[in-house]
Amino acid sequence: MDNSLKGILLFALKVSLVTVAIVFAFNNMCRDCSFPPKNEITKLFLISFIQNPYVLYKLSEMEKKKGNSEKAKVYIEAALALVEIHGAPKNVLEKYQKMLDELNNK
Repeated sequence: MDNSLKGILLFALKVSLVTVAIVFAFNNMCRDCSFPPKNEITKLFLISFIQNPYVLYKLSEMEKKKGNSEKAKVYIEAALALVEIHGAPKNVLEKYQKMLDELNNK
């Protein structure tokens, strides 16, 4: 067997092993793969991928309108953390904090 064929076979083997490892890890991390997820850990894990505070703010508003204040709090807390991390202007911080305060007072 020449070296290029050995290299291709070795590469294919490595890709296969990495793919199996990724699938195994994902299956263990995401045991609740229904949508929307019912497991709170899975929900928080998925929310952590949303890096846009405006989207989280809007999700919070939608949940607030539905009467789901606990879900709305989760979204607005994540949004507030993101705007704080990125050094948003004071008026933006106040807007997000006001929403959180309203939800905490319910």
